[in-house]
Amino acid sequence: MNNKVTIIVAAYNVDKYIEECILSILNQTYQNIEIIVVDDCSTDSTSFICDSFCLKDSRVRIIHNKVNFGVSKTRNIALNLASGKYVVFVDGDDSLCPDYVDYMLNLMKITQGEMCLSINCYHDKRENQTEIDTVEKLTSERATALLLSQDVDVGCWNKIYNREFLISHNIRFAEDLFYGEGLQFITSVSMYAKAIGVGKRKVYFYRRTNTESATIKFNIDKYKNGWESLLRIKSKIEIDDDELKSRLFEHMNLFAINSMLGIIQNRGKRLYAEEYKFWKKYIHANVRSFLSNNYINVKQKIKMVLMIISPDLFAYYSLEKKKRILKGKRKEKTNSREARENV
Repeated sequence: MNNKVTIIVAAYNVDKYIEECILSILNQTYQNIEIIVVDDCSTDSTSFICDSFCLKDSRVRIIHNKVNFGVSKTRNIALNLASGKYVVFVDGDDSLCPDYVDYMLNLMKITQGEMCLSINCYHDKRENQTEIDTVEKLTSERATALLLSQDVDVGCWNKIYNREFLISHNIRFAEDLFYGEGLQFITSVSMYAKAIGVGKRKVYFYRRTNTESATIKFNIDKYKNGWESLLRIKSKIEIDDDELKSRLFEHMNLFAINSMLGIIQNRGKRLYAEEYKFWKKYIHANVRSFLSNNYINVKQKIKMVLMIISPDLFAYYSLEKKKRILKGKRKEKTNSREARENV
């Protein structure tokens, strides 16, 4: 396969990471690529760093938004300019393994899917590679259920898309959504697709340590936006499939739980009393169905029970657990650096 692949990077105030991101794309083992970076009116040095790459490699194109449009419109701008047969999305604070494009194209070749993805990615560069890689070809029903499950990261990244398929079905990012927009996009693809290819190899590095990321910072509008995305997905699902419906049901209840946890952990129960009450009422109304659903595993059911019994206590436990994990990662990173310095 020697088809051109368009790699789209949405960048906003990621000057700490954008150089690593673009270099990881330029250093792909598959070279027939175009890179479209859209700087969404950054206020740091992201714009300057991006411009410097245009002078180094003709495959790089930089678009500068004059105002901050948000991630959805920013990706759509690049998507409208793409010329590759296939399209890949990369967040500006993430990076690719050298064989990312090669691996994704191989999934396309094997499965002839309209979209292909890996269910695994690196969250820490010290993680081990997946030992056994298997490739599956999923139907629209099974793929949509997988994307709504807890087994796959919900973003549009770590995937590859047939651009003509996106055009023919007019699939774009909802520009009024800035959270949950990725899940709506990928489920729109899977609901139209005849086949989706799924592999297991880790070829994408998703950064969880960017404290400025929209996925980390608390923002009540983020949760409301994400809920709106789920409601739109629910309204568009026309497939009558028990597992698919169960995965959406699970996803919505877990989102409600996490929204409540976010409010509690950021001391917003009074300020966001209306939103908190709404999600609390939602999970209480669904608890029996949630616990009796055979598609939902025991871990998620325990989370539901703890949230029903004592939201405040569960929120405290969850926050302390996150702190311990973060502290452990920092300690491992320090030990690793000291070990290298002592060699």
